[in-house]
Amino acid sequence: MTSGIAEYFPPSEIDGAKSFVQEYHGKFLLDNEMGRADMALFGIYMFSNKKSASVISRDEIKEFFTGQLGGTAEVLSKGIYDLKASGLVTENNDTIGLTFKGVKRVREMLADPSKSKNKKSTS
Repeated sequence: MTSGIAEYFPPSEIDGAKSFVQEYHGKFLLDNEMGRADMALFGIYMFSNKKSASVISRDEIKEFFTGQLGGTAEVLSKGIYDLKASGLVTENNDTIGLTFKGVKRVREMLADPSKSKNKKSTS
């Protein structure tokens, strides 16, 4: 049986992802110690992977973030604001996409979760 997390991360990233997101009764729980920007970044990354899309609608990510990840609309909105200011995501009209820098940030976190957890982003 394939784990639900495998829908959101490539096989090489699953072990690292489990340091930040846990499956729980059909939903996922994000580690809120990451801070709002990294929580939003992870949500966008996960949903983009599931959809196999580099750009996703703001409404879809909001529904995923609040419905599947247990986050709040406020955390997502403020997180996206922080991510745009840092150049980690772009937003055009009602779509959001990760930048090179955003993908790199997630992959660095997944490669060394212990380092990333000590550097809490804006919350």
